[in-house]
Amino acid sequence: MEPSTTEIIKNDLVELIENLFNTGEIKPESIRELICKNGGLSRLISSGEKTVKSAASLISDKKIRRITSALELGKRALIEETTRGEALLNASEVFQYLVPRIGWPEAEEFWVLALDVRQRPIFLDMVAKGTIEEVNVTMAQIFKLLIKVGAPRGICCHTHPSGDPAPSDSDISITDSILEAGRLLGISIVDHIILGQGTYVSLAEKGYL
Repeated sequence: MEPSTTEIIKNDLVELIENLFNTGEIKPESIRELICKNGGLSRLISSGEKTVKSAASLISDKKIRRITSALELGKRALIEETTRGEALLNASEVFQYLVPRIGWPEAEEFWVLALDVRQRPIFLDMVAKGTIEEVNVTMAQIFKLLIKVGAPRGICCHTHPSGDPAPSDSDISITDSILEAGRLLGISIVDHIILGQGTYVSLAEKGYL
């Protein structure tokens, strides 16, 4: 029987982390445990060193520092590559921009990305943090950032800790409210992106904007 896609990805991740050390210095089983207990690679990247240590009982502090440093370098490399002022012209480009900055957190978070008239990023910030099931955000929280930086356009984004980015009824309802508030303020909301585990849904592409 051929290995599943998940198994292939995990084997590849294990091999990459193993390459940080001498052969056999850390057992593959320990690396798999580290990835699984942190909720996958996306959450491992965003986990602090203390969190990683607590999930890796068989890996020394020195080796944990080496792993977290390598992950941080990779994260910064992704951000550097996408911070050049290019316009974000479709949901896929927005997704690639957001992922290294937001990741896949364990609680729902609501972020706002401010854009200029050419749809180039100006500023990105988290405006509300909720629970594993929901995040409550007000129009004031959303538009305060856009008004502060003088952004004529913006993109809203929130995370689904479940990993499934399918929009709920409340997601669609708040999107309608955001669009209406934007029209009153003269600020165009270009999209509302929902981030899941390595995937996304664009409410603009779905026809809600």
